[in-house]
Amino acid sequence: MFMMINTSFHFFFIWLIDHQGQQNQKWYVADITRSDAEVALRNINQDGSFLVRDSSKKSVQQPYVLMVLYHNKVYNIQIRYQPETHVYFLGTSLKGNEDFTSVTDIVDYFKRMPLLLIDGKDRCSKKQCMLTYAAGTL
Repeated sequence: MFMMINTSFHFFFIWLIDHQGQQNQKWYVADITRSDAEVALRNINQDGSFLVRDSSKKSVQQPYVLMVLYHNKVYNIQIRYQPETHVYFLGTSLKGNEDFTSVTDIVDYFKRMPLLLIDGKDRCSKKQCMLTYAAGTL
């Protein structure tokens, strides 16, 4: 029982610190459903449209999801948090290629550098795009 309370508190603490930097960002939509977020991306209908939403898992290790529209397909990329080192990284692996100190740093980086997009149904299909159009205003 103590671990659950401790984990919940830690998640809230991380959420509070991180939200101070991203809550005013046009790309952050907080706690909306995956389908509502997809509608927001498709309303813009431009390659590179993106937003960040709270993960439905609501865990310390996976607090957010980066959603990107590219070639009429929506990619959902997990944003992971490593509490031991206080860094964020993208994807499903235990260790990403790049570490970031905040979600804002992730977005800023991939506005300048191409983001690798891997189709969950076809792992061989790899595309790249940069984050271009913030779709956070619903």
